[in-house]
Amino acid sequence: QVQVHAQQSHAAQPSSSAPSTPSATPGGEDDAGDEDANRERKRIRNRIHARNSRERRKGKVAELNKQLSLLQAEHQSLSTMNAELQHRSRQVVQGRRAGEAELPM
Repeated sequence: QVQVHAQQSHAAQPSSSAPSTPSATPGGEDDAGDEDANRERKRIRNRIHARNSRERRKGKVAELNKQLSLLQAEHQSLSTMNAELQHRSRQVVQGRRAGEAELPM
């Protein structure tokens, strides 16, 4: 009696070799579907990443163009100031020379 009971209880337990999902087929058709789905998800993720990268690059280019404009304006201002200071410096040097010639010795 004990042996019969042990055999019956063992047979009632699910076999580990049975497929875990009823939709899985031995031919691997679901595997191909999974691969296609995974490939499509990867394409979508890549598309999103590429779009985000393009947006970041556009933002960086816009910021660099803004900095370029500011630096060009500053350069122009400094160049004008430099030219004015050089002109004043020449006037001062010429004034000194003219003053030295007029002084009696």
